[in-house]
Amino acid sequence: MSRNKSLRASFINYRRGAYLVTIVAARRRPAFGTVRDATPRLSPLGTLTDGAIRRLATADVDVLAHVVMPNHVHIVVALRGAATLGTVVAGLKSRVTRLARREGLVAPRQAVWQRGFHDRWLESTRAIDRACAYVRRNPAEWQRVRRGGAGG
Repeated sequence: MSRNKSLRASFINYRRGAYLVTIVAARRRPAFGTVRDATPRLSPLGTLTDGAIRRLATADVDVLAHVVMPNHVHIVVALRGAATLGTVVAGLKSRVTRLARREGLVAPRQAVWQRGFHDRWLESTRAIDRACAYVRRNPAEWQRVRRGGAGG
């Protein structure tokens, strides 16, 4: 398969609907901070990323839930109108990278993000509620798994 071939499902309209999006830090390094007492403790890059996610909300985009974890971010986003999921995520990644370089948080050619992103279309209100709950639980789950608890 070509490296540039789209992995997006052809039957989903990526301009409307709700999605759970995960974006991973380059090399999965913990660039965005730590988790302590089931609460993210953000680094300067994590704080910048959190602010950029909060500013995603527009007439076409609602951020329903989000969390910045040590090496990834989860966002539940609802799209209406002209915005596509790809343009929203690309814009977020670009903005964070540009600001991080300008503020000296990463080297000029250092990658902040892995290529691409993971998404799951949320087909119902119940699925949206479950995704938002998952995002809110993620810091506690992260800490539990790293302490050797069951699950993943």
